[in-house]
Amino acid sequence: MNSLFREPRGLGGRLLTVAGEVVDGWRRKGSAPRRAPLTRPDGSGAVRGPEPRPSVALVDELIGRLGEEHRAAICETYVRGRTVREAAHVLGIPEAAVKSRVYDAMEILRAALRERN
Repeated sequence: MNSLFREPRGLGGRLLTVAGEVVDGWRRKGSAPRRAPLTRPDGSGAVRGPEPRPSVALVDELIGRLGEEHRAAICETYVRGRTVREAAHVLGIPEAAVKSRVYDAMEILRAALRERN
C-alpha cells in the first residue's frame, strides 16, 4: 500500500472516512451515479440500498494516482487535520495554493470514484 497508510496511526481509517464523506455528499446533492433499483422479493416495489463505501485499498490507490502536490495538500489538511494556514506554512506555499490543490484533488478523487461505480 501507499506510504500514506504507513504514516500516522489510523490514517487508513481517516482516508476511508473522507471517501465516505464524498459518497455522502453525492447522496445529499442527488448527484451520485445512478444504479438500477433493487426489487423486493415479493415484487411489490423497488428497494434501494445504501451506497457502498469505498475500501481502504481503493482510496489508497486513488490517492496514489494524485500528483505529489495534490497528495501533499490532502495529507496535510484531511489526514493530519491542519488548517489551510498551517498546511501552507508546512508546505511553504500560499494559502490560496493549498485551497486550490485540495479542491482539485477532491475533484480528481470524486471523478475517479464515479468511474469505479
